[in-house]
Amino acid sequence: MISPSEIAALFREHAPGLTLLARARFLESAADDVVQDAFIRLAQQSRLPVDPLAWLARTVRNLAIDEIRKQGRRATREQTSASSRGTWFIDSAEMLTDDLSGDEATDALATLSEADREIVVAHLWGNMSFRQIAVAFNLSSSSSAHRQYDQAINQLRKALGVKHV
Repeated sequence: MISPSEIAALFREHAPGLTLLARARFLESAADDVVQDAFIRLAQQSRLPVDPLAWLARTVRNLAIDEIRKQGRRATREQTSASSRGTWFIDSAEMLTDDLSGDEATDALATLSEADREIVVAHLWGNMSFRQIAVAFNLSSSSSAHRQYDQAINQLRKALGVKHV
């Protein structure tokens, strides 16, 4: 059985990045719920997975997909969500630089495909290795994850008007 202290330590370390990963999938307040559900499922496991972060990321991603499907069945709510888009970041968060606001980061990330956005968020803010990303997102190898990440970062640079250094 996984101890409550192990779950708590994993939650403190990885919940913020996993929440951003869920937000990269959809722009709703349900991201926190999805992450909490993933940790509940982890607590129900008989033993800790070999790579808990990759397991959690895959679970968050799958739960986010399920949530999207639920939202799709709620036509009224879908129309309301489509008309207003919130920011994924809080401007005062340590994860952003002084030169980049939460809205600017959200807008730039929105230019990426869903898969690219997930990989960037997972690596930069979720502290996931490319190996973990490959496992969590069903990519063929860590080099594939790295290549896709590099392409997405170049696209973000263009969207933000940043020259490659």
